[in-house]
Amino acid sequence: PFISENKVGAQHPQYVVRPFIDKIKHFQETANGLIKIMTFAPEVEGAKEALETYKDDIIFSIGHTVATYEEAVEAVERGAKHVTHLYNAATPFQHREPGVFGAAWLNDALHTEMIVDGTHSHPASVAIAYRMKGNERFYLITDAMRAKGMPEGEYDLGGQKVTVQSQQARLANGALAGSILKMNHGLRNLISFTGDTLDHLWRVTSLNQAIALGIDDRKGSIKVNKDADLVILDDDMNVKSTIKQGKVHTFS
Repeated sequence: PFISENKVGAQHPQYVVRPFIDKIKHFQETANGLIKIMTFAPEVEGAKEALETYKDDIIFSIGHTVATYEEAVEAVERGAKHVTHLYNAATPFQHREPGVFGAAWLNDALHTEMIVDGTHSHPASVAIAYRMKGNERFYLITDAMRAKGMPEGEYDLGGQKVTVQSQQARLANGALAGSILKMNHGLRNLISFTGDTLDHLWRVTSLNQAIALGIDDRKGSIKVNKDADLVILDDDMNVKSTIKQGKVHTFS
């Protein structure tokens, strides 16, 4: 909830609060230390102090923000490592004000997420971001809400009504409310948008995230002694089966 009131996206405005150290401490204690990544707006009150205090324990991800380029760069210098769903709910690139997008493109320290559904960002914008960040600093995400895989209709998102129609989830005001994207469809889109191949792109769905979370010793890739959690896809990225802890689950 530590975001800008000017870029709430599909978040409920009444839950937006400031990232004061005591508040983060309370959340982390309540979660038994399980909070690993947190979106924040670096320009809001308390953000700098929170970042400096918790940067070694939590990945601070710049998002839902009206930060300038300079504010975003300062956040990186203070320890921010990540950008939440690049291009969405943040300051855009302009030639006189590069904004968060410009900071994300130029800073190798910043790893970037993207919702690759063809709606949240134009295919060319996805290709630009991937070319700038490369396959080791790019994370494919879905940002999917509870309506994923469900019929068209009305759903709830944090107390707000969401209408799902034509493969899009939107609030009553027309704003996108996350997505209903499936990960394998996002990968299919990414291959199409970038022209890159699966032997380069596979890691943006798994290994990059595992490395960021510090669990790549057992997750994120296929190696001896790693967890046998796998997804089997056909040539068109349709899921044929999954393997969870070595047990095969097949889909018709």
